[in-house]
Amino acid sequence: MKPDSQVVLLRGSSQGSLVVRQIHVPHELQGICGEGTASDGGGAPFQIIPDAIQRTLATVVMEAPPGGDKAFALGPIHPRSPRPITQVCEVPAGKTRIRLDPGRMAGFPSAITFADGKTITAFTWNDRLYRPNTGGFLLRNDRNATLQLLCDGPVCTVYRVRASYCAEDGQHAPGNANAVYDWYFFKHQPLAFVAAVVRQPAPEVWTELHFLEWNFSGSDFTHYAGGDPITEGTLEGGRQSHIFSNWAGLVGG
Repeated sequence: MKPDSQVVLLRGSSQGSLVVRQIHVPHELQGICGEGTASDGGGAPFQIIPDAIQRTLATVVMEAPPGGDKAFALGPIHPRSPRPITQVCEVPAGKTRIRLDPGRMAGFPSAITFADGKTITAFTWNDRLYRPNTGGFLLRNDRNATLQLLCDGPVCTVYRVRASYCAEDGQHAPGNANAVYDWYFFKHQPLAFVAAVVRQPAPEVWTELHFLEWNFSGSDFTHYAGGDPITEGTLEGGRQSHIFSNWAGLVGG
């Protein structure tokens, strides 16, 4: 399978770069999940992940070598068959390990073990729809959520979660809103990339949509930092919001 018409243009970097880019794919590649080597006279490993909704779209993930601007032709793709995950699994992200449990929080990460051996579990994912008259409906409340391994390749491991927004008793939100989350865990650095699609078959109006709301109830993190110029402070549990642009982080005690 040779997608000769598929070319990815990259801006050069003296240190190399990690590329995550959405592309249009021809008919013969629609729905294909796999890996290969992109050629520019040298080579770079890449993976291609089909879009959760649009068959004409896919995401290319590539480790590009150092150098100037280049055009990479995506070489032959070796297909990989996605498979359902029904038991607890761990996936590496650099020297960090992430635990995924299909029976907890809709299959979202439920534990993180850092390089020093410390494991954190005292957190929840509060991704939800909300409006004052009905309250919140959370993805982690879906008792029928599914977890799927899409591709485990040279650059990253990709899992797909499908879940509906539900009340605590499992009742679906009005409008039957649902979401698909693709979790990319990179092999050579402690990094995750998350892409999500939210759909609602029947019209309903919501005042809030929360994406990647990661709530920590313990004392694993004591400080925050973010923004440019950088702002730092202490986490005091006072329900105060700290809003940043570009980047933000939590710091352990």
